[in-house]
Amino acid sequence: MSYQPPSNPNDPTYTPTQPYTQYAPPPPQGYPPYQQPPKRKRRVWLWIVIIVALIVVYQIGHAAITEPTNSTPVATLAPATEQPTTPPTVAVLTNVDEIKAEIKNDANGVLTGDAIVSDYSEQESRAIILESTANKRPLSFVQDECFNMQKTIWQDPLLSVQSVDFAIAIIRNGAAVVYGECILNSSNAGKIDWGNTDAATAWNDKVYQDMTP
Repeated sequence: MSYQPPSNPNDPTYTPTQPYTQYAPPPPQGYPPYQQPPKRKRRVWLWIVIIVALIVVYQIGHAAITEPTNSTPVATLAPATEQPTTPPTVAVLTNVDEIKAEIKNDANGVLTGDAIVSDYSEQESRAIILESTANKRPLSFVQDECFNMQKTIWQDPLLSVQSVDFAIAIIRNGAAVVYGECILNSSNAGKIDWGNTDAATAWNDKVYQDMTP
């Protein structure tokens, strides 16, 4: 026979049955029983690397800004002293036609008269220049024209002459009447300091071999 617990409350072995007052929550819907998805693994190491890199970059930039500027200045070299250059050697003209053309160019460049005629004597190595004016000019004009013409010929590196004959004339009835003249040869021309003299001084010091008036 099976055992039956006593149901009489007066029985000393009676134990009251405890009623169920709470019930377990129903299981989640679906079968098999619901399982929560696994949590994603956070890439913590990646953030650590990024943060460390940012800190390093900040420290380098901060050090560059706060670096002291009292460093020793670099000495600069003084510019090299320019050596004087030797002017190129100019070949002296030897062709007669070229010599005549150069003498004419020199005369046209410095004389101020009405007409100018020039020539060159190859036998005597003499430059000949004749300047004409409509009227007779004063002595100061003669001095200036003589000085400027002689100085230009003797300082021309293309010319190598032995003498320069310069004259000023007026034309009367088709003939030239000279009223001013100066002749200078190479020996006396080499003694003149052309840069430190003037027309009147050269004339008064009689640096020319022949002068008119």
